[in-house]
Amino acid sequence: MASDKRERQPNWAPREEILFVTAYIERADIIDGEFSGCGVGSSRGISHATKEEAWDALREIVNSNSANLRTIEQFKKKIAQIKCLALRKNRKNHTETGGGKGFIITDAEQLYLDFLKNRNSTTLSGINTGTDIGFSTESE
Repeated sequence: MASDKRERQPNWAPREEILFVTAYIERADIIDGEFSGCGVGSSRGISHATKEEAWDALREIVNSNSANLRTIEQFKKKIAQIKCLALRKNRKNHTETGGGKGFIITDAEQLYLDFLKNRNSTTLSGINTGTDIGFSTESE
């Protein structure tokens, strides 16, 4: 019976998590991008092979800087966990009334939250040399 158990992997070190999230963020557009389909507009998507290459590159970077060799499946599970925990902790910290301890957000989770904040911030600005047409803000 004892031989049926699989060996437990070591915990992720904080430094290893930060390296992983940093490498993930650099490839997030590819990893999280939409697959290319067949037909009209299929050139805009990303192929399965391209995504696998991005995961392989991520695995190489993290495993070359870590004592623990991890698989792509472990990386996929870890990023899903970091995303979930970061968003949950962030949401719960904002809904608290101020009593008690807040949830502690790890450095890797904060790195991911900062990435989301920068990724989702859309700013619109006008043309500096543009000319307004038809509307006057001055009193005549």
